[in-house]
Amino acid sequence: MSAPWSGWDHIVKIDPDKTLPEGETFEDVCATGTDALEIGGTTGMTEAKMARVVEATAAHDIPVYIEPSNVASVVHRTGLDGYLIPVVLNA
Repeated sequence: MSAPWSGWDHIVKIDPDKTLPEGETFEDVCATGTDALEIGGTTGMTEAKMARVVEATAAHDIPVYIEPSNVASVVHRTGLDGYLIPVVLNA
């Protein structure tokens, strides 16, 4: 059994607290050829901002994951593939 990310080469991270450049859409982001989307940020995170981005990106045929930074960033929506938890390993 292999992990879904074992064949990924590229991930786009989207910060829900920031806006896309003028004229760009989430459909454009999904069409870049990236293997997956990671949604997360550290400041200004709200459930509404997270839900807006998850719902907008989940409509496209690309894996969508959340990188939770606080309880407000954990949302459950149709089309969400899971959560990616960053881990720092020090020697």
